[in-house]
Amino acid sequence: MKGLTEAMVLTSVSMRDDFLYPWTTCGREDFDRVVELLLQRRHQPGPGHAQAVDGRGGDEGIDVDVTLPGGAITTIYQLKYFPEGFSGGWSKTRRAQIKSSFQSAMAHQPRSWVLVIPARPTPKERKWVRSLVGKQPVKVEILGRDKLDRMLAESPDILRMLMKGPLTEALRLAGSEHQALSTPADVENAAIDFGQRVNARSAFWGANVIVGADGSVTQQLVPKRPDAMEHEPLSLKPQFRDDEIGRSAQDQWDELHGYGGPGIAIGAEALASVEMDGPMWFAQDLTDAAVGVGPINMSRNMEIELRVANRAGATLQSLGGRSRLSFGQRGKRMEVELECGLDAVFKMPNGSQEGTAMFISKLDGHRVTSVADALTFMDWFTLHSNLRLEVWVDGKFIWVFELPDSAFGDLAPGATIRQLVDDLCVLSRHFSVSFRLPHELTWAQREEIRKCRLVIDGKVVEERGYQELAVTLNGSTSVAFEETIHSEAMAVVVETDLHYLVQGHKLPLRAKVFHPRARVTEPDAVLDALRDGTAAGKSVRIRGADDSPFRVFLAEDHRRDPDEPLAVEPLGIVGAEASA
Repeated sequence: MKGLTEAMVLTSVSMRDDFLYPWTTCGREDFDRVVELLLQRRHQPGPGHAQAVDGRGGDEGIDVDVTLPGGAITTIYQLKYFPEGFSGGWSKTRRAQIKSSFQSAMAHQPRSWVLVIPARPTPKERKWVRSLVGKQPVKVEILGRDKLDRMLAESPDILRMLMKGPLTEALRLAGSEHQALSTPADVENAAIDFGQRVNARSAFWGANVIVGADGSVTQQLVPKRPDAMEHEPLSLKPQFRDDEIGRSAQDQWDELHGYGGPGIAIGAEALASVEMDGPMWFAQDLTDAAVGVGPINMSRNMEIELRVANRAGATLQSLGGRSRLSFGQRGKRMEVELECGLDAVFKMPNGSQEGTAMFISKLDGHRVTSVADALTFMDWFTLHSNLRLEVWVDGKFIWVFELPDSAFGDLAPGATIRQLVDDLCVLSRHFSVSFRLPHELTWAQREEIRKCRLVIDGKVVEERGYQELAVTLNGSTSVAFEETIHSEAMAVVVETDLHYLVQGHKLPLRAKVFHPRARVTEPDAVLDALRDGTAAGKSVRIRGADDSPFRVFLAEDHRRDPDEPLAVEPLGIVGAEASA
């Protein structure tokens, strides 16, 4: 339960000349520091960013500037610690300083220029400052101590920080300096004392209290004993707003109390008010509050098994996972998280033999072998009839559901994902490596998976990585061999270790690389080396006659008929047109 309280500042006006901060006696250094803090706070929401400029006097007429994201200066603040103002005996020197700073600042072409002083300006001083504008398109203002006080009142945390020194000294004289919270130990001790007083309010309920930097107060009530609600009942009665957000929150609230569950959080934007009913320490009415309710009648985590069964009671498939059971005024509810990436919510109303089942698909990131089980599970109910879903917990039969053909709606993925899952499952079994269904996949990665799977299946695939082969001559030659050097119809077969990179795994295959029509790229140089006896150890480059890539297939494949032609198998990736 969270009550959002706004800090309230009360400002009274009297005939006394009292100010929140001793602007006229604080000294120039403290004056500059406090004003810079207030200006940064004023412009913190944006769009401009306020920052102090180092170097008084040599600052090009800028003490604090406000810049836009692009770097343009919109406002320049000039700080002058003139407690007595700039009239009378102070007129000549101080007005010259102000005028000089103004003229330097105009080189930056700001939209506005603000003179900040610790005194209350006189009418004549205001008039003189405004006369500086001349014909320049700039707005000129004076920020005196009355406006500075107003800014301090709007930032009570800065005021508390400024007054900490005098307050600490006063508390020290009273023997209570720790109340100033000047050290971490003071804060810790004060928090412990506050917590003890909060938890002393009730023998049955404690509370975790968090005070936010924005002044919000969060109370999380914690029962001190299991029967706390029986001995000291507490209740929340939210009044929801009559709009889409409020009605949605109302449905969540009714569902939680109707069937129990893991709890909900309702934001203040959905609530008109909250009535808190109970003992004096708890009871109150809130009009600006957010509410969070923890688990209601929720069991521990339990092992669960979902079985697909036919009318004869035979099990066709079984999936395992974890579940939690809850109950409320209207019936029971079970939340299920299956290991295959499917989640489900089962509801059984009181006094009814028919419940409802809702499934949620979260297949991405799960092992592809488990995802394949999820696809099979969904297909049973999509493609077949007269099947039922049995729910077993801890080895005991709990419920049975008759699922309609539309139970999974659009959850079952299409042919593109199914082919990817099938390819990865083949690779997983062949290499004994666990792969997961990726959240996203580049086209190059998809091709790599598909090619590896086809090679495993005994197919021949074009491998663009092999546009050229390098072979080493042993120096021997013959007339027949030399005649093939200039031929474009020579067949080349090389056995080598081939690797495919899939999800960070370098998968090895012993493969043969070949081309039915190949040619030597530098035939004359090769013939010369063969004929003059210098060919031994020479590297020769071979390319396809039509510059097409080489083909690859498994080196040891007993399934292949040696008389079968080595025809290239198309990749056949489903959805290739959409991804190309």
